[in-house]
Amino acid sequence: MRSATFLRSIRLRDDLTEPQRLAHYRPTRKSASVIDAVARPGGVSMVVAAYGSGKSLAAGVGALVVRNDAEARGIVRPLLERLGTVDRSLADRASIRLSAKGAGLVIALSGFVDHLIKEIADQADIEGEYRTLDKLLTAIARKPGIDHVAIVWDEFGRHLESLVDHGRSRELDHIQTLAEWAARASRPTASLTVLMHQNLLSYAGRLNQSSRNEWRKVEGRFTPIRFLEDSFEIFELLAEVIAEEGDDVSMPYEAATVAADAIEAGWFGGERDERRVAELVRKAWPVTAGALHALPSLVARVGQNERSLFGFLAEREVGRPIGFEEIYSAFSDAMRSDVGIGGTYRRWIETESARARAQDELEREVLAATCILQLGRDGERRRLRRSTLELALRCRGTVPAAVTSAVEALIGRSLLLWRKKNDDVSVWHGTDVDVSGRVREERERRSETFDLSEYVRSRMVAPFVRPVSHNVRLGVTRHLKGLFLTARELAACKGDLPAEALPADDEDGRVVYVLAESVEDLVAARKVVQGAASQKGRTVFVVPDEPCELREAALEILSLEALREDVAFVSMDPHVASELDELLNVARTHLDTLVRRLVDPRPHGTKWYHGGQPLDVTSDRPASVVASILMDKWFEETPRISNDGIVRDRISRQMRTARVRVMRNTLERVGRPHLGYAPEDRSAESSIFRTVLEKSGLYRTEGDGGRFADAEELPDRHLAAVWRKIGTFFGTAAPAPKPVTELVGLLAGAPHGLPKGLIPIIATAGYVRFARAVALTRDGQYLPDILGFDIEQIFEDPGPFAVTVVDQGASTAEYLEEVAYVFSHRRPEPGRELARFAFDAVCLWRSSVPDAARRTLRLSEGARELVRLTAAMTDPLDLLLGGFTRLGRAGVGSGDGRHAIIRRLESLRNEVDGLVDGYTAEAVTALSDTLSLNGPGCDPVDGVRDWVNCFSVDALLARTDLRVTDKAILRTARETSNGRFSPQSLARTMSSVLLQKGLDQWGDATVDQFRATLREAKSRIEDAALDAHDPPASLRPVVEARIRNLEGLLEKWGDTGSAERNVLALRRKA
Repeated sequence: MRSATFLRSIRLRDDLTEPQRLAHYRPTRKSASVIDAVARPGGVSMVVAAYGSGKSLAAGVGALVVRNDAEARGIVRPLLERLGTVDRSLADRASIRLSAKGAGLVIALSGFVDHLIKEIADQADIEGEYRTLDKLLTAIARKPGIDHVAIVWDEFGRHLESLVDHGRSRELDHIQTLAEWAARASRPTASLTVLMHQNLLSYAGRLNQSSRNEWRKVEGRFTPIRFLEDSFEIFELLAEVIAEEGDDVSMPYEAATVAADAIEAGWFGGERDERRVAELVRKAWPVTAGALHALPSLVARVGQNERSLFGFLAEREVGRPIGFEEIYSAFSDAMRSDVGIGGTYRRWIETESARARAQDELEREVLAATCILQLGRDGERRRLRRSTLELALRCRGTVPAAVTSAVEALIGRSLLLWRKKNDDVSVWHGTDVDVSGRVREERERRSETFDLSEYVRSRMVAPFVRPVSHNVRLGVTRHLKGLFLTARELAACKGDLPAEALPADDEDGRVVYVLAESVEDLVAARKVVQGAASQKGRTVFVVPDEPCELREAALEILSLEALREDVAFVSMDPHVASELDELLNVARTHLDTLVRRLVDPRPHGTKWYHGGQPLDVTSDRPASVVASILMDKWFEETPRISNDGIVRDRISRQMRTARVRVMRNTLERVGRPHLGYAPEDRSAESSIFRTVLEKSGLYRTEGDGGRFADAEELPDRHLAAVWRKIGTFFGTAAPAPKPVTELVGLLAGAPHGLPKGLIPIIATAGYVRFARAVALTRDGQYLPDILGFDIEQIFEDPGPFAVTVVDQGASTAEYLEEVAYVFSHRRPEPGRELARFAFDAVCLWRSSVPDAARRTLRLSEGARELVRLTAAMTDPLDLLLGGFTRLGRAGVGSGDGRHAIIRRLESLRNEVDGLVDGYTAEAVTALSDTLSLNGPGCDPVDGVRDWVNCFSVDALLARTDLRVTDKAILRTARETSNGRFSPQSLARTMSSVLLQKGLDQWGDATVDQFRATLREAKSRIEDAALDAHDPPASLRPVVEARIRNLEGLLEKWGDTGSAERNVLALRRKA
């Protein structure tokens, strides 16, 4: 049975308080070096050993030697005899220390240490707060009563992993500080011992090259103590584990035939006993001898030592031999991921390239074996004899000749290189381009001109912070918009904040993530975020506790991208492109890690500020919680509207379409019950109406009608406050146009914070409810039709739009209604915007005014001014309340009221309307005078009918010497016989035929033109009718009418006798 004091493993920090837990220690040559590292003055050691190897136990014993108190001496003294059998010098030094009874201080750290300075100070029992590690170490050195300080850090790899995960790789500088101090300390002396499972750079696989270079420098401060178990005993243990599985696979050869060659190759820890080696080979089968030899060193390089080793054996496929092909496949991903300096990635990519051109499975395994057997412990390429390579492959049972043939074929195709003089076989590795060196050169070349601010703006998107509980409670989708700013940009604006740090009027707030590259930047940034300038606005600042490494990380990405685009460089070696791609992937991952640390809403290494004060943002109280509290304060008057689809800043296409319909119906259907939506309507627009307008109380249905409510009628006091502001905007007169951006800013900004998806609906409803005497303009031009215009654009993109508001008292409303009635004989429905309604009425009337009204002299000066004003003025308020008022008062006197102005406008409108009537009367008179056989005074239609009945119309229409207009007159005159014409319509038709324009297009001189043209046409028609060989008797009235006209002319001249003779002559001729 095991004794009660035997422990499988220890927790160094806890077990040092109970020294008897270390009493079971059994020293070995390798573990003794750990004791020496802890106790030796100036020792700076890095112990790399597997899980369960005893490194922590040995370090604990070394710590007891350093501490050297009574309890520690009681445990260590019995161990000295056993230690002496392994390392007599170390045992003697330990004995001398125990006898001298010097006291030491042991600081035992374990795993990830978040606050290293505080942890060391606590264990050293040093009071006070220390900001730097150097000052703390100085205080420890002054501590009385100690002659040696031993810092032992167990599970140091976990600390490195956490630094990488949290983007704090720069904090490895603390380790360098500890190492330098331990190496120089004299009174007291000191030592630093870190215990880990892999090399330090193995934990840097996710760091970019710059950070790995820094870590490599730190690693150089330590003396490595490799606790790698590659002794024959570990191979025996492996063989026993394999044998216990009982895998029934027959061995194709005698173990003794391989044992001698294995001893010659130096396998299995250098064991020389052929019998033991043969037994080992036999027990390990079906794991081949070559694979068994390579496993411990391979997993120490790319795995987690024994954990990976025994894990591989447990998961192996049973029933078949396990050779180099199997272990290469099992650890391929780990080799590919090892991209650090001296990592296995380069060897892996070379091997993969060669294996892709292999012709059979044997050749693939030859290449796999070559790759694995060449791997050194620290990244170097081991020498591999050809005989050793062929031995490793023969161990699988492959015929030796086939192995030799495969190796020869690979050498012949240059997939393997065999340096005969040195007898060294390796996988072909191209020109061996120094990628790392080129990256370093490119980075140095770009470093002077690199601008982190520009990189951040073009490449990085800052995350927003969503106040979850605030949004859920109010049914909104608010967030703090993210922004990256460098500390220098933040501090550049003396006494104020950069404009981009302040949220726009329609934004909920900003969260500014500060990028600080140095301690000086941090000091400047904290001064700004805690100063007076930061106390205004809805901006939260996030400042890191330590300088960020973003500059180097971003610079490396740029350098790698530039090299990746360099065709000449990439073409130097087929592996370069793949290696650059992998390095780029790692560099981007590293940058993402650094950024994630800065923007983490559960912060680790950052502080959040608002209003000059730090915010209580922690991992247990994330930023979303604090953001909700701030939003509750900023937007304390947000109305509650229950519609997730519309109460958001960005709405879907379907919701946008439904919103537009609701807004147009708001403009057109106001006054109807439920705004015209049927109770059974379940459409999206009906849902928007009910949730936004009806259930909120904004629209009230009363009997057979409906109306928009007053603010006092709304149950939600916050919505009432919003409604009042909209009413003030549309209902309160202002000397200048009001930008719509002002209204949108009022609604979207604090304290209301209406979402952008909701604002157009509420604002349109407010326009209908409150706007009475307003003019809506776009870029200064009046919008004549907001129904046809995309109404939502006014409030979604309000920049070009403005509203002019004038006094909306009762007298103004009555005046606008009367103006509308004067010009359209219609009165507006309740709730209509009166200025627009009146202006539309004026525009409709103006469209019917003849063009001649602008040129005629027949109108009075006032009527002509009315025509001019309605044609020239496009702003309704200027026309209705300015131009019309001046025009009306010009005729009635300045002391008369608006009723007199209305009467004056009505009179002028009637005068303008009568202009066409006058032209019509003149056209009728001209028609009667010209085409009537009986002269003036008769009915024009009867006269024209009597005149045309004198002709044979069909015969005249067949004539070629008549004009088209003459024939059109004949046709029109003939149609008077069917009673379709009145005098006015006949005059309009004749005007269209002769002048090609209607009476509404006449001018003052047009009647004379019409009379002359009609007379000429009449003369041509009559002459054509009389110009016949035998004119019909039906023309007698025409001839008599002509004679009468001539008699009248003679009488006018005063020669009656001559006139009578001439008339008699004409009659005889007739």
